[in-house]
Order: sequence, then structure tokens, then C-alpha cells
Amino acid sequence: MGDLGPWPDPPTVSASSLVKWDTCRRSYFWSSYWSWTGWERDAPRFRRLAYLLKKANSAYSVAGTYVHNEAIRLCQAAVNGGGLPDRDKAIDRVRRKMLDWAGQARTTTVDNATKARPLSIEVYYGEPLMVASATDNAVACMQNLWESEHVEYLAEATPKNIGPGEWATPILVLDEMSAVPIEVKGWRMELWAAPDLVYEGARGEVRLVDWKTGKERATDQAQLDVYALWCMERGTVAPDRAIRASDDYLQTGISRQDIPIADRALDRIEAMVVGLRKHVDKANKPNIEAERWPKLPEGSRECGWCEYRELCGRTR
Repeated sequence: MGDLGPWPDPPTVSASSLVKWDTCRRSYFWSSYWSWTGWERDAPRFRRLAYLLKKANSAYSVAGTYVHNEAIRLCQAAVNGGGLPDRDKAIDRVRRKMLDWAGQARTTTVDNATKARPLSIEVYYGEPLMVASATDNAVACMQNLWESEHVEYLAEATPKNIGPGEWATPILVLDEMSAVPIEVKGWRMELWAAPDLVYEGARGEVRLVDWKTGKERATDQAQLDVYALWCMERGTVAPDRAIRASDDYLQTGISRQDIPIADRALDRIEAMVVGLRKHVDKANKPNIEAERWPKLPEGSRECGWCEYRELCGRTR
């Protein structure tokens, strides 16, 4: 089969890729390497399929995206003054978007899927499209979002004067996806992240917020660690500055407060790099034999919702 290049250079790392690495090396391979360049018009079919599966969504993930979009509008309105957006109108907007998405999802295939029109995991694998329950979950999340302590604080905080006619809001980052270069054990990498909200608190501390529209997961704390590392490497937060983080579960209204540890995220990345060196050479060319990348045992719970189960021969 040859090299089958090109491959990502420099390699990238994110909170989600770390979860894939820790959970299933085969899934990590499909996502980080096999799907690379699958967006190109003349990409080989195996790469295009892997890319489309990587970008595929579900009713719950789409509903979560719509809730996050409303959270951005809400935070922007809070710091701009003039009152918060009407919650009922925002909920109606999400309901309409979910119905529109469902209609498109049912007619999207490998042949007509694009970046703007991704595959639906449920439709692709012949599973029920959980539009009604996902929409109900989004509505519950938005009910709690409007009651968020963070939104209340942003609405009441006084902008700082930073120069003649210039004012700064407390917001440092608002759902901004970007990469920062890092070097780990001699490897140049790009650390990608998009924290939901980072702002300056009343006591000068940095508040890092991750809004969750799903259930609590064991990996949620590790995601906050990655965000803290990204903020420091990016220069948004000085290394000696205190960070208070929270996972806010909008479905239930529960907020889990924590102190993120950037070094803990760096330790995980270093462990991943050590493992990657067994599969990837110095030129970042991976071992292209998928069987060399271990997969979970047959019947593993995680395989049931993995987007790559067809590539692993695990379809039901």
C-alpha cells in the first residue's frame, strides 16, 4: 500500500483526541491519521469515509451545539448591556433548527455529505433519529443556562477602562477555537482547544467554564486541565495566576467546581507521545496497518456509540 501520505504535520492534540487515545488506539488512528485530507475533492475513498465519520453528528450533539450557540449570544448580550435575549424565543429558535436538521439528516449520504452538511450517525447506521428527546434535553439545558451564575455576573460586571475611549469586558475567551504550538519530548505539536467561557472574576481570579449538555463523564475534569494548559500556553492566563474552573451540567443545573492543573494535562500528552512513538516515525508517518493499533475487546460498551465501528467491523 506504500506510505499513503500525506499525514498531519505537526501532529495535533486536543482534549477529545486525548480521550480517544486513552480509550481506544484504533479509534485514535482512524480519527487522527486515516481521516487526514479526507476533505479534499480527490481524496481516496477510504480517507473520505473516515473523514465523514469523524465529522458526523447525532441528534444530541447537534442539540448541544445549538445550546452552545445560544450561550455565546447570551454572554455577548450580558456584557453589552441592554438586557438578556428572550429565553422563550431562543428555545423556539432551537426547536425550529432541530426540525430543519432532522429533515436534512434523513437525506444526507456519503455521496452528498459536505462539511456544512455532515452525516448523521443515527441515519448512517440505521438507528432511530432521537430528535424529540434531544430537543427536550436542549430545552431543559436552556432553562438552566438563563439562570447561570456566570451570565448573572457578566451582566452586572462593570467594564474596565483600558485607554482613551476603550473599555474591556471581563470576558477573556468565548468559545474561540484556535491552536497553540507546544513541544513535548522533542515533538512539535499543535494544542487545539475551544473553552466555552473564560473570564475575570470579582476577586481577580480567572474563571473557566465548560457548559455540558450531556451527562457527567469521568473525562470531564481532564478536559478542564487541557483548557487550563491552552490558556497558559496561549498567554491568556499567566502561569502564576489562580484559575477556578467548573463543569456546568445544564441538563440538571449541577455545577462541579474544581482547580484545573495544566501540568496534569501535560503529563497526559507526554504519555501519549511516548505511546505514539511506537506507531509513528520521526517524520510523523504512522504505521498504516490498522491491526497494529489496538482496539477494544468485542462487545465493549464504547464500541456501541463509536462513529468508526464500521471501519472496525463492529456494526450490528
